[in-house]
Amino acid sequence: MSAAAQAQIATHSPSIAKASGAFYTPAPLAAALAGWAIRAGSRQIFDPSVGEGALLEASADRLTELGVHDPRARIWGAELNEASLATAASQLRGRVDPKHLLRGDFFSLTPSDFCDTFDAIISNPPYIRHHLLKGEVRARARRCAERGGVELPDRADSWAYFVAHLLGFLSDDGRMGLLLPGSALHAGYADPVLSAVEKLGGVSRLIRVREPLFPGVQERTVVLLVDRNRRAAQMDYREAKDLDALRYLLDPDAQSTRRGHPRAADPEERFRHLLSPPARNLWCELIERPEVSRLGELARLRIGVVTGANSFFVRTAEQARWLGGGERRWPAIVTRSKWLRGPTWTQTDIERLAGKPSRLMVIEPGSYIGARLREEIDAAENDGLDQRSHCRGREPWYALSDRASPDLFLPYMGATAPRLVVNVARHTCTNAIHRAYLKPGAPSAASLAASSFTSLYRLSAELAGRHYGGGVLKLELGEAGQLRTIDVPGAADHLGELSARLGSRGMPAAIAYADRVFLQDWLGLTSREVRLLRTQAVYLERRRAPH
Repeated sequence: MSAAAQAQIATHSPSIAKASGAFYTPAPLAAALAGWAIRAGSRQIFDPSVGEGALLEASADRLTELGVHDPRARIWGAELNEASLATAASQLRGRVDPKHLLRGDFFSLTPSDFCDTFDAIISNPPYIRHHLLKGEVRARARRCAERGGVELPDRADSWAYFVAHLLGFLSDDGRMGLLLPGSALHAGYADPVLSAVEKLGGVSRLIRVREPLFPGVQERTVVLLVDRNRRAAQMDYREAKDLDALRYLLDPDAQSTRRGHPRAADPEERFRHLLSPPARNLWCELIERPEVSRLGELARLRIGVVTGANSFFVRTAEQARWLGGGERRWPAIVTRSKWLRGPTWTQTDIERLAGKPSRLMVIEPGSYIGARLREEIDAAENDGLDQRSHCRGREPWYALSDRASPDLFLPYMGATAPRLVVNVARHTCTNAIHRAYLKPGAPSAASLAASSFTSLYRLSAELAGRHYGGGVLKLELGEAGQLRTIDVPGAADHLGELSARLGSRGMPAAIAYADRVFLQDWLGLTSREVRLLRTQAVYLERRRAPH
């Protein structure tokens, strides 16, 4: 470290009390974070907010576990609070070189004050609210963030500046694990920080822990993991119930001792930070309204019929007549989501599909099988279809037991937000489409289908769905359950008007009508608020679309 930096650190008095943001890391949490970040080849490890040394102690333990004989030369730390640093130095005696523990304001330090960049960084940055971050400290923090290309508003809390500055300390193939507050997911000022993390390259992950991790603190923790050694630039989101589940995520080989293994989070959290602050506030307000429900609360969702061999089981109407057996053996089936163009699916729709595979082969066990159909079955067995995974579990393999027709259809993948379609004809569908069965007391199928034209529903699909290459939006069952619907009186009449507008003037006219009826007239939103929801949905659609 330079002489100037030493002098600055020696004369700098702590200006922020521990009570203003120092929540010291519990040992099990520190061990989990160190276990993820530090690998056998990690040469230099850094904690820029040492506190009382829990993360550095865990780092020393991890290096010892990896067979490093003397970890002292590899570990570095900085801490503003003099008393905390003294405690850490005492607890780490013999495990960390005292010369590597620097007292000072992190925003006054650069990588050259240490050993240049670090292979592993683990930290629990101070959680200091923006109104306590004042004077020269704020000015230094702002300069550090700007040097890293991050511009933060005055309302940004300390952790945001901290992360922005810390990105410059990580080596090109390093790992970084940070413990952040819940505002990392929902605060508007988090956006430029997370964008800078994405631009850094590598694979990043946000993990929200639902139960508090710090004793006596109700703030929920968000763990930010950055792995620059993995070159596919991406950021994803997960959720863990508690510390055990988090440890399972950090170490796939760990055996959790409690129930509640990590699951995919409420999927909408993954992209919520991309919304503008006004849109985020409006979204959070609307989803708490009693008139707004998740689709999964109102309907039981199942995938469509899994045949295991659609080319055998799904035929055209002409082929079905040739093979024989009548309508009972060949019920209609929806096999393409693009067929679902309107808000309802009727018998007329299926009759327009001449030449399309729209009949499902249903053979009851023990029923009569004609000569032509027997030849088809024999040929399929010669081709090994009966040994496919979904076929060999049936007895006989060609007897489908699942052919139930749902109340509504829901395409699960496409370029636009999938709308709900009322199954008036009572047909079934393949697994290219989800099936929705209304629960007791749920609004009518017409109400749910009509509300799926709103900008609120459309935005919920963008927040919940998975974004794939080519601009594809995909909704697995759990994610489809997050879609937001609204029940209004007279839904059947509204559905008819939507169908008419869709047919005569196109989707924009249908969306405008749904927004007026559901969002303005029923929920009382202003036209400006409706436009805000609509523009945010369009923004997320364009963000995943190919450029």
